[in-house]
Amino acid sequence: MKLFKNVAISLLLFSAFLTAPANASEATPLLDITNTDIALVDNEAAILEYVVVQDRGLKLSFDMERAIAAGASPEILETGEIFNDYSLAVQDPYSRWANKVWGHWCGPRHSGPQAPMDDLDAACMRHDECYGANGYFKCFCDANLIAEIESIKGSFEGRKKHTANAIVAFFKAARLWCRK
Repeated sequence: MKLFKNVAISLLLFSAFLTAPANASEATPLLDITNTDIALVDNEAAILEYVVVQDRGLKLSFDMERAIAAGASPEILETGEIFNDYSLAVQDPYSRWANKVWGHWCGPRHSGPQAPMDDLDAACMRHDECYGANGYFKCFCDANLIAEIESIKGSFEGRKKHTANAIVAFFKAARLWCRK
């Protein structure tokens, strides 16, 4: 079932990339999965339902207005807010948006050097180390981060849970432009 979910989401993301507008002022929903079983699988799928792609996939954002209008849960809205913070920091890591997403290692320009504060922060540290050794936006580094967070997030609660879901949703959407 997990393989089916990942394949289905990957196919939907790829099709969204192929149809993304070239004009930066146009915005296209990344996924429209309201009426599919995929939306029920996990929080990331629910987040991706409201992710908008601009600039041929190079700019990702969570459409807060559309999510509110659709009656998205407070958890989805909080996760979407974290998604947007992370996305803005990735787009311009030197801007005021380049803030920590979690701990000492989660978020652009936040690579320690302190020890990770918990298991989510440790996953981000390994992701940063993978980028350091192999180059930024390497697909396998992002895939490893997604897999690790998905394997540990079951016990997360509150903001930590929302942050983990936002990070996973971001890197699933960012597969559009990761580097092999």
